[in-house]
Amino acid sequence: LSRISELAVKDELTGAYNRRHLNDVLAQQKAMADRRGDYHFTLCFVDLDFFKRVNDKFGHSTGDHVLVSFSRIAESILREVDCSSRIGGEEFVLLLGGTSQRDALVVAERIAEKLKDLQVSSIEPHYRITASMGITEYRSDEEIDQTMDRADKALYDAKRTGRNRVIIAKSSTDLSV
Repeated sequence: LSRISELAVKDELTGAYNRRHLNDVLAQQKAMADRRGDYHFTLCFVDLDFFKRVNDKFGHSTGDHVLVSFSRIAESILREVDCSSRIGGEEFVLLLGGTSQRDALVVAERIAEKLKDLQVSSIEPHYRITASMGITEYRSDEEIDQTMDRADKALYDAKRTGRNRVIIAKSSTDLSV
């Protein structure tokens, strides 16, 4: 029963939480933030840059290795109260409870730094993968979809402006960091 419960909320490959669990945690975080004016949480959307190239160049087992390794890197940096979820392919969402955008930036930079050390394949030992990230903080009494859309837009701005960067969404404009 424990194994079935785990499979219901975790991605089988990476061990990160799945979208279903993320939605549950988002609902809890929203309720807490709406109830308490001093509580906030931040979302960080992550996309592994040019991930298809890894699969094409080294094969899908190497791609799987990269996904699992990213998940482990994120897990090593996040706190127990945070949530790392794989929402599809090479896309992840990090939910950072009780964390401002600026503090989330520090977390994102630490993840990016550790990712630089990841050896993708022994075939080409110097080949590295990077990540683009979009960060936004939940705004009191907004719908979660609005928060997610803002983080997603910031992620796409990071990809559009050169990848391997973090964009913090601010109001209607985004700041590159």
